[in-house]
Amino acid sequence: MDDKAKNILAYLLDFLHEKDYDCRTNVTYITKLLYMIELYHYRRTGERLTDLTWKFWYFGPYAEEIENVDRTEHGILLTFFKFNRDDLPSNPQNNIDPQTKGDIERVIEDFAHMPLPNLLDFVYFKTEPMQNVKTRGELLDFSTVKPKPKELSIDISTREINEIKGKIKEKAKSYIEKRKIIRHPPAIILSRPYKYDEDPVYNWNLDTIEGKEVSFEDS
Repeated sequence: MDDKAKNILAYLLDFLHEKDYDCRTNVTYITKLLYMIELYHYRRTGERLTDLTWKFWYFGPYAEEIENVDRTEHGILLTFFKFNRDDLPSNPQNNIDPQTKGDIERVIEDFAHMPLPNLLDFVYFKTEPMQNVKTRGELLDFSTVKPKPKELSIDISTREINEIKGKIKEKAKSYIEKRKIIRHPPAIILSRPYKYDEDPVYNWNLDTIEGKEVSFEDS
């Protein structure tokens, strides 16, 4: 593993520790997170981040160079061996550009919370290099990674923004006024067609003016 990859690995371990994800520092977790960092970088730039030789192996993507990093035994299975932090650069943040730091931090934010089976399923079935590989031992092709969609940029002046705001306000005001008319219709004035001791229900079909405000004018 070259110095660039070691700095990335060291920064990844330090950031996981800072976020209380020390339980994610075993070999399997770190390998998959490194793979996702490589993928995020390629999606953003169209270029490889490291010289690690990624291939389809057990549990998905794997880079043999990771075997050269010193590890300390933690548990019984090989997958639970942890990396020996003392063997890695002490100040990796000084040797990594801000964009790559952002890729690392986004990968941790997106994937470090996942249980290991979920992470394995994601990298195995939902990343382009793994989707396009066929046989175990085959090298992964990062050129299959789809580029990040370009953000839409609109050049608009302050005057145009203010004009749009004015139109929105006028539209809203018009809508409110219409709602007021609907909710509070003007009263319908009718002359009484009945005597005071008669029930108006039998004299008028009030269903025709249901929902309207009606006032009766004595005649």
